[in-house]
Amino acid sequence: MKIQVVVTISADGYLLKRENNAKKQINSGKYGFSALQKRADLMLHKESSLIALLEEKRQSSDTDYLAEANPESLDLIKGLFLYRLADELILYMLPDQKENGIRLFDLTSPTDWILAIESSKRNASSCFIYHRIK
Repeated sequence: MKIQVVVTISADGYLLKRENNAKKQINSGKYGFSALQKRADLMLHKESSLIALLEEKRQSSDTDYLAEANPESLDLIKGLFLYRLADELILYMLPDQKENGIRLFDLTSPTDWILAIESSKRNASSCFIYHRIK
């Protein structure tokens, strides 16, 4: 089982919604959100059961899950980080400054992750893919 968490953040580290102008920037390309959705077996949502995911991880299934961090799924994302269920963190960083809200690294520690891939996108946005340190 593999769980990927997709997060869109501002340059100063605050969570952003994947809105109209950001959608174009992060949907395209090999590491775009659309490509990740196509490769995932199932999308996780705010009602997804952490207990069921823990059991499935224990049984070592071959299912690939994708969860997008947004205000509605925040409790799920916190649980995925807390119980170390998330295996990969796909981080889209946009050049915007938000200066308030929820900071990504208030949810998870940067020391839990190692950078595996960095990809620059148009309009000064970037994609970073991190793997969980075991």
